[in-house]
Amino acid sequence: MNRQERAGDFLGRWLMLALVVALTIFLVAAALQAFPPFGDFPQRQWLGFHTESIGTDFNVRAASESGNRNIVAAVMWDYRGFDTLGEATVLFTAVCAAAALFRNREGVKSSRKQAGNLVGDSKMGHGMTVIVKVVARILCPIALLFGVYVVAHGHLTPGGGFAGGVIVASAVIMLILAYGIDGLRSRITSHRLEAMDAFGSFLLVVVGIASLLAGVGFMTNIFPKGGFGTLFSGGAVPLYNLGTGLHVAAGLLTVVLAFILAGGDQAYRSTRQKPVAPEAGRGSEC
Repeated sequence: MNRQERAGDFLGRWLMLALVVALTIFLVAAALQAFPPFGDFPQRQWLGFHTESIGTDFNVRAASESGNRNIVAAVMWDYRGFDTLGEATVLFTAVCAAAALFRNREGVKSSRKQAGNLVGDSKMGHGMTVIVKVVARILCPIALLFGVYVVAHGHLTPGGGFAGGVIVASAVIMLILAYGIDGLRSRITSHRLEAMDAFGSFLLVVVGIASLLAGVGFMTNIFPKGGFGTLFSGGAVPLYNLGTGLHVAAGLLTVVLAFILAGGDQAYRSTRQKPVAPEAGRGSEC
């Protein structure tokens, strides 16, 4: 294929892409014309049935049925609990796959220092400057406390296990970046993180199975609702948030720790470098 044919083929692909994009924009714009004004969903008659916004139904029923002040938490765990449990399962599977993948690269560890990556040098191995360490020492407890607060109050205020778990993991990662992995290896181990992740995931399933033992559907909220708007309310939702928080925090830290101990991308590239050929005449020296 000569240069002119390649140019024509390239132009044809771009024209096809532009046509698809233009058609998509037209269809989306045409569909949006049939939507009601933003924020307005009037009650309608459709095929003889009286329809209204599903959000209106949640706002009316969720507080009394689930005992949660945070309606979003009630929707996530009471009305669409299977979907939320599936999301947690996806994260658990991804963490297991990442841990297994990096664990097969144990041989890369020996080449970390030769590769000059962050794990072997003073930046990651022994931490950063004193200023960074002092700031991290002050911010880390605050971030951890805030993460625990978000998890514990997920049924009362915006937040929950997913958001709180990410905040807790970010606080620990900040500490690792400041002090280095060498000084924290005795406290932050992959075995502890994996056990914490497994316990959080196990708690989600156990709370769901408890409803089966009570003779109702899986993940039905059978626990006492408590006083509305108080910390001990919401039935099983606080337990779900606790399990999710442990699962998310430990899962993210497991992936980060596995990547750091495997040597990172630089150590991986160092193992793929071509071996240096021996100098001429050296092979005969024996």
